[in-house]
Amino acid sequence: MNENAKELFIKNAVNYFGEGLNCAECILKAYLDMHPELDSDLVAISSGFGGGIGRTQKSTCGALSAACIVAGFTNGRKNPFEKDTVRERISQLTDEVYPVFKNISDEFESIVGSTICFEMCKPYPSFNDIGRKHNCAKAVEVACKVVSNYI
Repeated sequence: MNENAKELFIKNAVNYFGEGLNCAECILKAYLDMHPELDSDLVAISSGFGGGIGRTQKSTCGALSAACIVAGFTNGRKNPFEKDTVRERISQLTDEVYPVFKNISDEFESIVGSTICFEMCKPYPSFNDIGRKHNCAKAVEVACKVVSNYI
């Protein structure tokens, strides 16, 4: 992704977050805006990931989850049965696919400090706290920056 596209992707995702899309939806929507050949209904895939899956805050940050969904368009297996044997399929995952997603997760964590929604929101008194919202907007920005290096 070139620098202009990267900046537009980040800007649009952060803007969508400000318009009330959840942390996961805004990233996928911004990506789909750049790829009109993809079905716009795909944003629905990300809806449940906001707030650490269904706003439980127990799981991976929705922005990071959406970044991984976006990375899957480029780095995921289009045909998991492309390899002939189970051993080859597992090897493909281990050697080619998982490292990309691990890198995305590790880079996100190194910047934000955690990959878990609860940990990221812990300093704020409530989920509706304005500071928490700013923190999540920053997570959206970071997730976009990180994944843009892999797509």
